[in-house]
Amino acid sequence: MKKWAKVDATVLYDDKKTVEGLLKVLKDYSKITVFLTVPIISIVSYLFFRKSKQNYTENLVLNMYLLCGTLTISLLLTTSLILTDNKDFLISVNYLAAVLTFLYVLIFYYQYFSVFG
Repeated sequence: MKKWAKVDATVLYDDKKTVEGLLKVLKDYSKITVFLTVPIISIVSYLFFRKSKQNYTENLVLNMYLLCGTLTISLLLTTSLILTDNKDFLISVNYLAAVLTFLYVLIFYYQYFSVFG
């Protein structure tokens, strides 16, 4: 990403030292971190939505679909990093992506679990 982006992603955050470390881990172990979050989120959704009588495996599949949607939303920021170097615009896109991700997760869970009461 660094070779194509016009701006380093650390400029979007106030605490650059912490974010540098986090982004390094996410870059070096991207597949592991993404696929480790799915079982953890699945445990949380399994416990939170126990009333729906969905088993853990169904929650794993559900959260894999959720992951695909959130990764698609994150492409918005990645594309913006490649296309522009305007820091204020990139910060706005970062906040927009965070809000869209949050709304997507809420709507996703609401639509799926609303049929179970």
